[in-house]
Amino acid sequence: MTIELSLQDYWDIATETERIIPTCHSDEIDTTWAYPEQLGSGYFREIYLRPELMLSIQSNLLHDDLAIALPAREHLVEISCNLSSGESYLHGSGIALEERFQTNAKEKCLDINIELEAD
Repeated sequence: MTIELSLQDYWDIATETERIIPTCHSDEIDTTWAYPEQLGSGYFREIYLRPELMLSIQSNLLHDDLAIALPAREHLVEISCNLSSGESYLHGSGIALEERFQTNAKEKCLDINIELEAD
């Protein structure tokens, strides 16, 4: 079974305050969330290295396939590396087209992203 979510619904679930994992580094610059239990297990973390430069790390294992409907949106410069699959992407700043992002269940996902706000 595939769970279908909008991007907004996904982020609302994923970044609920009660999911924040307290660490010695937890603050507005470095936040780690437990991955939503209804979707799977794992965590994701955002570290603001500078106000315009963010490193994010996500490690999870889904219960079911997950599809996220991504609307057309403004997009930062982003380098994405999926260490599980070996795939890497470079996204330019500007407008990202509407798309559907699909992740398969039972496959460990380890992603590292660097986002840079372009002037």
